[in-house]
Amino acid sequence: SYFSNYSSAINCYSEALDLARNIKNKKVESFCLTNISVILSRLGCYERSIDYLQEAHDIDKQIGNIKFAYLSLNNLADAFLNKGLVLSNKTDLYKAFDYLTEAIDSANRSGVKKAQLIALNNMGNIQLHLGYYYSAQNSFQAALKIAEEFQDQEALIKGLEDLGMCSLGARNYEKAQKYFEEAIKRGGQIGLKEVLWEPLFYLGKCYEEKLTYNQALASYKDSINAIEHIRSGVIPDYYKVEFGKNKLKVYDSIIDLLLMLSENDPS
Repeated sequence: SYFSNYSSAINCYSEALDLARNIKNKKVESFCLTNISVILSRLGCYERSIDYLQEAHDIDKQIGNIKFAYLSLNNLADAFLNKGLVLSNKTDLYKAFDYLTEAIDSANRSGVKKAQLIALNNMGNIQLHLGYYYSAQNSFQAALKIAEEFQDQEALIKGLEDLGMCSLGARNYEKAQKYFEEAIKRGGQIGLKEVLWEPLFYLGKCYEEKLTYNQALASYKDSINAIEHIRSGVIPDYYKVEFGKNKLKVYDSIIDLLLMLSENDPS
């Protein structure tokens, strides 16, 4: 679930982490490290997230905690993927692929659906950003099927957004729009405002490509409102800076569109 106050969540898990270390409970220590890393990743603090994840993964391997070991592999792949995309660093993308290959092998051997879901999503994201839209679509559809089986609402919303991204990349704007609108609808119905900024942003991209600029502006504004809603719960300034790194594209897009419209209509 998403936290309205990320800083408080990190503080709670950090206190629990200290207690786990004091009583030498490695399983709880790994659990706390993993949860801190997930929050840091959502804030865009990918390097710190990776440090926590690698420590958690080492503990899981050491104590034979198989379930969390392959989940941490998936989380590591996701963190390196996001870091590579934000920094345009191919080395991180290759690291993501290596972790993901290991994660998929572990997930398939274990038969744990949740691990397969995460691995398929990550594989789809790598394929998507390499431009392999058909392969990415297959990965995302397989992941969405698992999400529907477990009624994992957050994963369902993300799956719809991912399929929309495939259609957007393939320039099928009508189909992409339908996926994004369904993702936004589902997120609104269950009150997950925090997941809406991306589908709102990419819905704006669909409108812009279709030359419906007023609707594009409205979607970009809604995306910014969703971002600011999350940002208001991020207390320390350091987290606010990191949080904003992968969201600058929303502000850039609305500025570019406004400039273009003003040049075409100087009045």
